[in-house]
Amino acid sequence: MCSISLDLPIRVVNNFVLDSHGGGGTPPLELIKPEGRRRVIFAGNLGRFQNMELLVEGVMQALKGREDTELLLLGDGDALPALKARWGNDPQVV
Repeated sequence: MCSISLDLPIRVVNNFVLDSHGGGGTPPLELIKPEGRRRVIFAGNLGRFQNMELLVEGVMQALKGREDTELLLLGDGDALPALKARWGNDPQVV
């Protein structure tokens, strides 16, 4: 039987600033992280081959009881309608 620990090492990788691509713009209001919240971000293809429904299910299991943390899915793909249907009203999934 396989056991998964939720105490995995997590590293934050900051994006570097490219001055040659213009100044930083203002993000859309719906993407601004509320004060006091933590955010887990998936940025990429929300396609059926990425197994997004299982990924979101697993992340949300790990976030149980952590109302200060949300999951932001940033992208588009074939799995988006199913993700919206399942998680569209969950306050922890953006």
